[in-house]
Amino acid sequence: RPSWLPKRWTSPRRPPSRWRRRWSRWRGRAAGSPATSSTSTSTSSCRDGGRKLKVDAWFGTRRTMAAIRTAISHVQNLITGVTKGYRYKMRFVYAHFPINASITNANTAIEIRNFLGEKKVRKVDMLEGVTILRSEKVKDELILDGNDIELVSRSAALINQKCHVKNKDIRKFLDGIYVSDKGPIAEEQ
Repeated sequence: RPSWLPKRWTSPRRPPSRWRRRWSRWRGRAAGSPATSSTSTSTSSCRDGGRKLKVDAWFGTRRTMAAIRTAISHVQNLITGVTKGYRYKMRFVYAHFPINASITNANTAIEIRNFLGEKKVRKVDMLEGVTILRSEKVKDELILDGNDIELVSRSAALINQKCHVKNKDIRKFLDGIYVSDKGPIAEEQ
């Protein structure tokens, strides 16, 4: 087992950041709040004007090595989030009863009606920093945007779970709202 486990990562460009031991805060041009991360390793340091990040641990176990890689991945996701942003696209799937959705609270909540013909109104609030829109180009599509990939994906999961078919054969009843596309926001040409 190695006694010293360094992992280095170089940013292609330097977004504005603040570093302290085990804590970082990033700002970028994507709309929304700044992203914050915390690492669970022994040392994290930022060098070369904020472009090179080194996270290391002495006498690390498998768990420590995994935590180092996780810390680097979180920082990469934070930088992508504040420079580009993340977008999830969701589609309505229904066989007979069309699903109706209305977006409320300044694009931070959605109300889902007529799911499987039920009268119940399902309301889902987006997590902090996530906005939801109806697609103008594609019918029955929702677009979720935000800086933090974890919050955007959790908001998509909350919408998906609200439209879960219960007490029926899910092989036959495929109605619901499902993620169709995800990734960083591409620049519109």
